[in-house]
Order: sequence, then C-alpha cells, then structure tokens
Amino acid sequence: MIVYRRAHQADPELERVFFGEMLALPYSFGYAVRSSLALMYALTDDLDACRWEFDALAASGFADLRRDEHWLAALGVLSEVTIRLGDRARAAQLFELLKPYARLVCVHDLLRSISTTVASSLGDLAALLDRQEEAVAYFEQAIAQETAMGIALPLLDSYASYCRFLSLRGRPVDQRRAEKMLAQTEARAAALGVLRYRYSDSLVGR
Repeated sequence: MIVYRRAHQADPELERVFFGEMLALPYSFGYAVRSSLALMYALTDDLDACRWEFDALAASGFADLRRDEHWLAALGVLSEVTIRLGDRARAAQLFELLKPYARLVCVHDLLRSISTTVASSLGDLAALLDRQEEAVAYFEQAIAQETAMGIALPLLDSYASYCRFLSLRGRPVDQRRAEKMLAQTEARAAALGVLRYRYSDSLVGR
C-alpha cells in the first residue's frame, strides 16, 4: 500500500479499505497497518497525527510489537517514519533491532509484497545517527542486493536515500556524486512511471 501510494496518485477507496476496514479486523496485523498509517500521515505532511501513531507504537521501545510475519516489514516502515520525524532515540532502537537481519528483505508473505531491504533501512537509520561509514556500507549493500533481485521500486528508494545522504553530508565529492545519482534516480523513476519515491520531495536539485 505504501509503495503504491508513494509511486502514484492518492486512491481514496483503496486507502479507506486498507486503513479502515483492514484495521478493524480482529487479526494480528493491526500494528503493521498502524505503522503504514503513520507513514501515510508523514507522506501527506500531517506530522502531528504521524507522531501520535508512532509514539503509541514505540512506547515500549517497540517491544510490544509481536514478532510474527508482519514484524520485519513493519519495522522497515517505522524506520522511514523515524527518519521523517528526525527521532534519533527511536532510530537507535530500531537500528539495534534490525541489525541482526541486515541481509534480509522486508517481505509480507500474505500480501506477497516487498517493501525494502533491511540494509536500506539500516542505511537510513545510520545516516540519522551520524554513523556515516556504516550508512555508506548499508546503502551500497542494499543497492547491490536489490539490483541482483531485480526489485525496481525498492532499488529506486535506496538510490534516493543514498542520494539524500550524500547531499546532506555536504562534501564536494559527495555533492557531485549526489547530483549524478539524482539524475539516474529520476531517469529510473520516469522509465517506471513513478511519480514519487522515498524522500523525492527533499532531494538536492528538486
């Protein structure tokens, strides 16, 4: 749902079903849907609502989130929420939770969906925590992994995240690389018909 929402225009009926009817169902994926809802609020600039949902999910250091088939995918979503809120304390918690799974992919078996690689999320979190060498290593791992798997949208997001990191780091060599990477990212997005991707609203040159 989040991958679709980021890449395309809003679909009110789809959002009503996903965040309304599905959230009301008596199943274990409530926290996963709420994680996506928090990110949806962030993507639509409703940061107060985003913070409210996020704080509820993070209240126990994410310990209350059931470790089932939704857990890894939900933590991938919550990592992006953390970045968008600039919450370094929660970023540190998520980094430690995800680090043992750095070679895995955030997949939801029931929905048959792939949202991102864990390495991509770890790159974002490391960047926020100013762990720059780790950020570089994780972003490059994510891009290599997603390229090998042929998963186009997560790869586009990882390129955008890496581009954002290089731009914010601010070194002249990073700026040149970020500009080149931005052009490549925009070309990939255009080829896929994607309107938006991770942090596309805050990348250098946009």
